[in-house]
Amino acid sequence: RCTLLTGTPMQNNIGELLSLMEVVDAAAFGGEERRAELLERYRTISNPEQVAELQALLRPYMLRRTKADVQEKLPLKTETLVKVELTVPQKRVYRAVLDRNLAHIANPRASLSNAFMQLRKACNHPRLLEGGADGEEEAIRRALDAARELEEVGGGAARAAE
Repeated sequence: RCTLLTGTPMQNNIGELLSLMEVVDAAAFGGEERRAELLERYRTISNPEQVAELQALLRPYMLRRTKADVQEKLPLKTETLVKVELTVPQKRVYRAVLDRNLAHIANPRASLSNAFMQLRKACNHPRLLEGGADGEEEAIRRALDAARELEEVGGGAARAAE
């Protein structure tokens, strides 16, 4: 059995959908001939019958949960604001973003969403937090060590099987 989780829509691209479905069930969606047949049939969906047919084909494989289905079970959102001082690297980047956008910010008709997004990035970037980069590098080092260890164990098991 295979489970495929995706939170993104297929962007109305039948080729992408068929590629994902081939991973789930290669017998039903795989093979050059079957894929070509499905692509030809559903490349341009022009009538409700094609939509119903495609939905029937996909229904056994899909579990669709919409926000309305899930929303009643979710607790109410709570938000806690914790005020902290910016680190020195954050202040440098924050000031640089402000200086670069000063003329834009002074314009009363300008949209400030881009400038605000850049400031948010300066506040949230892990490499600008104290210890953020060190912790990240340590996690990467541990992951690489674990991968080497698995490779050594796997290689030894393969040699023992010979």
